[in-house]
Amino acid sequence: MTQKLQKNNDLNTYFKELSIQINLDGLSFCVFNPVERYVESVYNFAINFNHKSQNEIEQQLYAIIENENDLRQDFDNIRVLHNTPYFALIPQPLCSEKENLIPYIKYSVDITDVPATAVEVDKIHSIEILNAYLPNSAMNNALLHYYGRFDYQHFATALLKMFLKHYATHAYEMMYVYAEVGSFYFVVFRGKRLYYFNRFSYETIEDFLYYILFSIEQLDIDTEQVGLYIAGEVAPTALLYSKVRRYIKNIFLLKYHKERFSVGMNDDLIRRNFVLTQSF
Repeated sequence: MTQKLQKNNDLNTYFKELSIQINLDGLSFCVFNPVERYVESVYNFAINFNHKSQNEIEQQLYAIIENENDLRQDFDNIRVLHNTPYFALIPQPLCSEKENLIPYIKYSVDITDVPATAVEVDKIHSIEILNAYLPNSAMNNALLHYYGRFDYQHFATALLKMFLKHYATHAYEMMYVYAEVGSFYFVVFRGKRLYYFNRFSYETIEDFLYYILFSIEQLDIDTEQVGLYIAGEVAPTALLYSKVRRYIKNIFLLKYHKERFSVGMNDDLIRRNFVLTQSF
């Protein structure tokens, strides 16, 4: 794909933006054109991070980038999302110092021998929540060596901000599901505040269904009144839609604006990278 040119005062080109998602099993890249305001390209690559040295991880990353012209541009902004289960949401009033996060995060993450300096924190000011997490430091270092400076946060932070933006235009209470292969996020907003947030691992669609219905029962949600929006991987989303329909009256697919994507981009690819493509 050829980068278009635009005249500026000092330069005859503009720089694009790049979002990168670090998953447990690989990487996703999304290139955004800030002048035309649309996503130009999305890439998914499988990488096995287990038992790999820093040098091996860097070699894998560089091989991917060097093979794709789109990923070797001069990007004006680069954002990185760490999509891992190693995080914990903490009410901001409970903890003001980073060093005090360990007693809270230990209930969600195995932090044996993990120094407080290894914990990163995202602040979600609108709902007074801190997201404390352990980033993939090896991949962060590899990206830093290749691209230089970038901003990063946890995937759950970007997910919450996306859902909050959608929820702002809706009623008193709303449920959301973001589906991935092997895991999903279940989020509930009530009274304009975050009421429930959890990440579940699953193997079958029956597991998927059980966790949602159990959560709904425990939260005493009126499934005749409260709607459920779902997004993410197409296969589990479609199965969820058909199976949950008998228990929840109002189910919707979270929509995206087609004009924000390059012509002909595959719908499955967009939904599989839904949060990444909404991060600009």
